[in-house]
Amino acid sequence: MELTASYVRADFFGGLIMKIIKSLFLLTCIGILPIHLFAQPVRFELGQRTRALEIAWDAQPDAAARKRASAYVKQAVTLFFAFKLNEAAKNLDQARFALKSAVPLSPEVQWAESLYVLPESRLLDKTAPTVAFTLDKFYPTTEAIPSGAVLKLSFSQANKAKTIDFPIAGLPLTEKLPLFFAKTADGDFTLTAKIVIGKKVLATSEQTISVVENLAARIEKLRPMINGLMPGGTQPQTMKDLTMLLDSLARKKTLETNFPAARLLNEVEAAHKTSGDFYGKAKPGQFWLTLALAQGILPVRMLAPVAVKQNKPLPLVIALHGTGGSENMFFDTYGHGTIAQLCEQGGWLLVSPRGTGMKPERVAEMIDAVAQLYPVDTKRVFVIGHSMGAGQAVAAAQLNPEKFAVVAALGGGGGIRNPSEALKNLPFFIGIGTEEFALKNARGLNEGLQKAEVRQINYHEYPDIEHLIIVQVALKDVFAFFAASQPRTEQGSGKAGSH
Repeated sequence: MELTASYVRADFFGGLIMKIIKSLFLLTCIGILPIHLFAQPVRFELGQRTRALEIAWDAQPDAAARKRASAYVKQAVTLFFAFKLNEAAKNLDQARFALKSAVPLSPEVQWAESLYVLPESRLLDKTAPTVAFTLDKFYPTTEAIPSGAVLKLSFSQANKAKTIDFPIAGLPLTEKLPLFFAKTADGDFTLTAKIVIGKKVLATSEQTISVVENLAARIEKLRPMINGLMPGGTQPQTMKDLTMLLDSLARKKTLETNFPAARLLNEVEAAHKTSGDFYGKAKPGQFWLTLALAQGILPVRMLAPVAVKQNKPLPLVIALHGTGGSENMFFDTYGHGTIAQLCEQGGWLLVSPRGTGMKPERVAEMIDAVAQLYPVDTKRVFVIGHSMGAGQAVAAAQLNPEKFAVVAALGGGGGIRNPSEALKNLPFFIGIGTEEFALKNARGLNEGLQKAEVRQINYHEYPDIEHLIIVQVALKDVFAFFAASQPRTEQGSGKAGSH
């Protein structure tokens, strides 16, 4: 039996009607849903293009340009529902271009942007002299290969980079790239692909390639050690799942995002050599962890800001992703990781769980699990959720309103079925786009909170925004609301209202 990383496993609910399956397919295609039914290389590439769109969105504040781009994003959603994956990807790219200019792209650029590079493996042994790759079209275009088109591949780390040219005479193009200076030390390298004609760059993309010493032997050494660990604790469960993740990458699996595999391998080996706890203990950084909760385990991705070195209680943000998603979404998409930047700047802890099928009570359980690693200011625990995660956040708030300082629901809603005196004192932020299919749900949540006499409701409808962009657009407003809130025991009884 193959050793399969828990980071690529996901529950697929049986018996769902076709409408829900199509909704899950939509989220799968944009890099959200880790379901084996759909090819991981496709999910990886669509995730890369989604992040490129998010970066372009942030770089373009002009409302007219954003509205122009939103039309393509809406079309992409329609195409996803119609299972027209290639055309949907093209519309994501068109949205990115529309942010930059209203002038149509040249045929050469349209052709170049349709291409993608697929390496044979993203985790290699240093003894490998080369990494094989394939250049091919990700979606069809009518343009022929332009004369003089060249693929420039750069293999780089820090300030060191080497580039080799591959003329593009036909597609698919299958070649091998020398690993150059990868033999000097274990490392996570950047593979940059540029499509050029002469000195003109038509398209650019990046991905991570990791190179380590004695890869197979190190994985084999970890496997029996993992099997002998007692289950239950956060550290042994984390080491087990990270080893499974690394094993998948070593077997040339393409996973949903760029993993710093060299760093993770050194990390799990160091954890094995540590007599006490390796994780936590005022150690800053981003970590893939498997938390041991009161009832079972939960894979998460976590940010411990530099402020943890002070060893003082810090606010905690719990971020819940959309339907069937993964712990990587709030770090890699949703504004290409904006929430991690905001938490680092504010000196706040951030944890995002794999939420598909997660029961609402586990949201509160995470507070205690994180507190085993870092001091948590339990009076300032904030929850933010998108789509399905918004519903989970609202449900968790009703179960344990006294545990949270603020709840933010974006791109979704949730019914108020358990109003209470404690819920009245819990501030809510609701963010929804006017082009959202979930607009009715968000308005319903706002009305439900008002009927429950919740004293502070900050409701925002964002013009010309739809489901895929709402988190990125609303995050700064959400964090301003978080920062302005009073610690839970000091909350006043302000007036309810919508804004």
